[in-house]
Amino acid sequence: MYQLSKINVERDNRSILSIDELSIDPTAFTVVLGHNGSGKSTLVNLLTQQFSPDSGEISLNNKTLASYKARELAQLVAYLPQQLPQVAGMTVHELCKLGRFPWRGSFGRWQPQDYQAIEQAIVQTDLVEYRDSFVDELSGGERQRAFIAMLLAQQSPLLVLDEPTSALDISHQYQLMELLQSLNKQTQKGMVVIIHELNLALRYATNVIALKHGKVVFSGPKSLLENEATLSDLFASNIKLLEHPQDHTKVATVCL
Repeated sequence: MYQLSKINVERDNRSILSIDELSIDPTAFTVVLGHNGSGKSTLVNLLTQQFSPDSGEISLNNKTLASYKARELAQLVAYLPQQLPQVAGMTVHELCKLGRFPWRGSFGRWQPQDYQAIEQAIVQTDLVEYRDSFVDELSGGERQRAFIAMLLAQQSPLLVLDEPTSALDISHQYQLMELLQSLNKQTQKGMVVIIHELNLALRYATNVIALKHGKVVFSGPKSLLENEATLSDLFASNIKLLEHPQDHTKVATVCL
């Protein structure tokens, strides 16, 4: 479990993230919500040790995050940034092999379990027919699934994804979130996902962390966030909740 205590991050003498206390369930599907500039990406960068806070402490499994070596942390947390790496000339299978680096290193001997993890990841993301296809020739949705397959091949118990739906059309956004939800349920891997779309969070998340002006204004089960007053304050809009006629999930709409 992640534990954050008395966290502060400053840029240009201005606090951009200030968290007194925050815990993140290691098995939940946690969505991080908030307006632009609310501190979402800063939070994810802290969780994945892209940089350290100016003050405060982050621990993972009761060990300070700063004490983990890069490979040790990668064995526990698989991270997908918003800007995907360039993988020109690399097939889906070759991309998934990169996920084994925390376990094998650059010159480690490949073991049967490595190949098994790769093939399992390709199957889990429904990419068997694209196994030998070049990643940069795939559609946007297929490319995102290929990178998620790489994370799965890493076999870390927690996946952290920074706005994985931002470059996708609306149908692929829902397909990707459906995949992540399914993986969370089937594998018990925890998910921490930054998204902008409120209705994606209401449909797929189990837990939500909501940020506003660099502070946590909500953290808990999604069901407790399904409140019009809370959502209206968070997004500075008059939000009404409707019930989807087919599956009875909550759908948010803005009333002008």
